[in-house]
Amino acid sequence: FKPYTFALIFSVILLILVSFTDLIGPYLFKITIDRIIPNHDISGLKFIVLLYLFFTFFTSFVSYIQMIITQKLGQNVVFDIRTKLYKHLMYLSMNTYNMNPIGRLTTRVTNDVESLNQLFSAGFIGIMGDVLTLLFIIIIITVKLDVRLTLVSLSIIPVLIFAVSLFRKAIQPVYLKIRRSLASLNANLGEMLGGMKVIKSFVETDRMYKKLQSKNREYREYNKKSVFIYAIFHPTVSIIQAIAQAFIIWYGGYRILHLSLSPGILIAFLMYIQRIYRPINDLAQKFNLLQNAISSSARIFKLLDSSDTIGDSGEKENISGDTIDFQNVSFSYGKEEVIKNFSLKIEKGEKVAIVGYTGSGKTTIINLLLRFWDIDKGKILIDNNSIKEYKINALRTKFGLVPQDIYLFEGTIYDNIVLGNKKIPREKVIKACDEVGLSAVLEKFDKGLDHEITGSGTNMSLGERQLISFTRVLIYNPDILILDEPTSNIDTQTEQLIQKALNKVLVGRTAIMIAHRLSTIKNAERIVVIDHGKIAETGSHSQLVKQKGIYYKLYLAQS
Repeated sequence: FKPYTFALIFSVILLILVSFTDLIGPYLFKITIDRIIPNHDISGLKFIVLLYLFFTFFTSFVSYIQMIITQKLGQNVVFDIRTKLYKHLMYLSMNTYNMNPIGRLTTRVTNDVESLNQLFSAGFIGIMGDVLTLLFIIIIITVKLDVRLTLVSLSIIPVLIFAVSLFRKAIQPVYLKIRRSLASLNANLGEMLGGMKVIKSFVETDRMYKKLQSKNREYREYNKKSVFIYAIFHPTVSIIQAIAQAFIIWYGGYRILHLSLSPGILIAFLMYIQRIYRPINDLAQKFNLLQNAISSSARIFKLLDSSDTIGDSGEKENISGDTIDFQNVSFSYGKEEVIKNFSLKIEKGEKVAIVGYTGSGKTTIINLLLRFWDIDKGKILIDNNSIKEYKINALRTKFGLVPQDIYLFEGTIYDNIVLGNKKIPREKVIKACDEVGLSAVLEKFDKGLDHEITGSGTNMSLGERQLISFTRVLIYNPDILILDEPTSNIDTQTEQLIQKALNKVLVGRTAIMIAHRLSTIKNAERIVVIDHGKIAETGSHSQLVKQKGIYYKLYLAQS
């Protein structure tokens, strides 16, 4: 909050002016009734009226300035918090995204941050204004009006504080449930929209509708409960206020009849008492904002404080990629150890294929090499330096990953290839499309590279998406290619296009190929067979077939 210290201090000063000048009115009425009207002082009456108008306009103007400052303060604070959340999410390990639904994380960045905006722009400053107003009123009615009437007026305050305390205890757990229910609703909605094709194909629309309806109903019930609590609280405050005013009228009237109190003081007191209960009532309402903000900030800072991040403490940037060396690497997802004492050394320019049964840990090895996760034990070295000694961006820039599951963003094919990098010339993109074979696909679109992709690429076939992904990697000209089963979901014709492109692209590059289709890695210089996180076999295709081990069984099954 250091950048906003001046704005906050200036806003508080304006708030003090607003709170003080707003209380001038009742005192002016007291002077008018007790001094000016009985003496028929027309000039004094005109002066009081003009003074009252001046303070009214002055209060409105200062309130306007103060509101602008607080709104800007709230927006800037929220902007910084949301930006920090974005950055933090970028550096979290992939485990966070596996363990948390996307809807829940989205709620943290949108709804929860917006609750903080309301706190800073209205709640925080408003609470200070209410406290100052109460303080000024107590000082004015005690010093300038009547001490005994002040004590009578404030005698009802303990009852009001007790009512507010009961309200706080009742509403706090409800607000916590509301925020949790909203996060669950968003998570389920995101899950449903993302899996709509599966839901429709298995005719599960009714069940999913009922599930969402149940979550929505739960969210509604919690909100109704909060409304019910407020519906009890507000009339209670009004009744307490009415009792206090009636008591003041009775006691003040009694003293007026005995000539120990002036009518002007009683009228001013009634006006001040209304102003006393207004901030108290406002404080109770702002407690709504405060509770929301406390619940939201707890979740936001829990996410910001999460230690499941990939530390970027490395300083080295220059990577030649002469050797990639896994030394006794072990890794586990929770309690389950997936990679066990894994050792593998890959020389520059070597083509190494990694095969094995589903769940054997093939893709995990790639995730560890790119530091999507960090290893538990052992070392991963590049050029005889630990990968943790390199800056993460420098490390990942050295690699080109072609994954099995392709994700495309909203925008054109060209946008998805360059990923917003305006330094890449269009001519380079066109050349890469020719090398990969994507140009043949672009011919069937009227706009070619400018063809719009919608729904994360659902308007394109798996093969077309894979070609775009392959072009995306090649455009950055990486020294080390990682192919994570890139041809497992595509047709034979597209596979042939990619294989033809690979024969050109792999020249002079190091390649790590993960494959289910063993026909695509027959020509690999070395094939590593993984079983339950360990290297079971290693050798060329012909050598492994002769061994008649795991690779031989996989090869026979596919043949």
